[in-house]
Amino acid sequence: MNNSTGCGWDIVTVGDIADVQGGIQKQPIRRPVKNRYPFLRVGNVGRGNLHLQEIHEVELFDGELAKLRLQSGDLLVVEGNGSPDEVGRAAMWRNKIENCVYQNHLIRVRPRGRIVPEFLEFLWNSEATVSQLRQIATTTSGLHTLSASKIRAIKLAIPSLDQQRNIVAVLNSMQLLRTQRRKAISLLNDLANSIFLDMFGDPATNPYDWPTRNLGSLAIVFSDGPYGSNLKSSHYVESGIRVVRLQNIGVGTFVDNDRAFITPEHFSLLKKHTCLPDDILVATLGDPNIRACIQPQSIPVALNKADCVQIRVNPELASATFLCALLNQSSIKAMAQPLMLGQTRIRISMGRLRTLEVPVPPRDLQRQFSARIEALSTLSVPHHLHVAELDALFASVRYRAFRGELWDTSAA
Repeated sequence: MNNSTGCGWDIVTVGDIADVQGGIQKQPIRRPVKNRYPFLRVGNVGRGNLHLQEIHEVELFDGELAKLRLQSGDLLVVEGNGSPDEVGRAAMWRNKIENCVYQNHLIRVRPRGRIVPEFLEFLWNSEATVSQLRQIATTTSGLHTLSASKIRAIKLAIPSLDQQRNIVAVLNSMQLLRTQRRKAISLLNDLANSIFLDMFGDPATNPYDWPTRNLGSLAIVFSDGPYGSNLKSSHYVESGIRVVRLQNIGVGTFVDNDRAFITPEHFSLLKKHTCLPDDILVATLGDPNIRACIQPQSIPVALNKADCVQIRVNPELASATFLCALLNQSSIKAMAQPLMLGQTRIRISMGRLRTLEVPVPPRDLQRQFSARIEALSTLSVPHHLHVAELDALFASVRYRAFRGELWDTSAA
């Protein structure tokens, strides 16, 4: 058996280089009372980043903290997801929270001395490893899942520790550029949110006493995507009619880097789910739940998947820009909390979302808001273009790095 690559790197399994362990199942006896500790969930783990703004707590019993406490350098892997592209996404723990543990839908990979933790994080989220994860994830009722034993069997190609550190240094420098550009976009988004609150106030308190209406009454189309066998991943093709999935719906941004399509013939059977530019797309599952964006002009026609609610606003009552911004207010999630159901995968159904009462300011004021947001959007265009260029460059360099092609070692 060949245990090395053409460039001399060792081929190992995750079990060879790391300890792998699952986490805590959330149960009624885990309600935090006496021995309460911070507790990471699936929603806290992105691909290469952690979202630590909202941390839950869990009750621990004798000996559990020592066994399950996260250490700096641990890799947290998402065990299951409805999307094959999202299952197995992972991020490294950097000790931002003391005495933190993790739920059973996350799997902890703790590197031993043979691999640099930062190198493992970059390698894990590379296309080569993601492709392996897709292949081994078991599908159960549409949920793609991993296990600790499957993760131990994942094969990785690793160079010497010095080469690993060199690769990490290169990728970190590029990552810094991407992060700085995204921060500029985030500042523009914060400004847009400040404009909303200044003009309309917090929807939860409605300080200007605007009249209220339920969301359904503001729309001429209010539709969830097809469920079950009407739309499955096996229907996806390389090109055709775009399918809007949960991972495409960001907070005020359409995330266009994970594309799925169906044939025009299959779309003809599902035309009642047609989505058009300027429709609001609302994710009713995931984190955050609720989040919304507007379908861009660059996608002339699309189909929304289940748990992606489409709202086509009645222009006589509201503007899409205003309503989308309103749905992304942090207080909206709290307002909608009584309408959400589920234990592990909390969601709000389309029918319940329709009933959510929201303040509706005068149309003239909404138009003023839309004009100001349009001006901000013009400022953000070059930032978004630069982010796309940096992302493409990063993907190219990472691909070459993990093939051993960044440096010419032939003279060594």
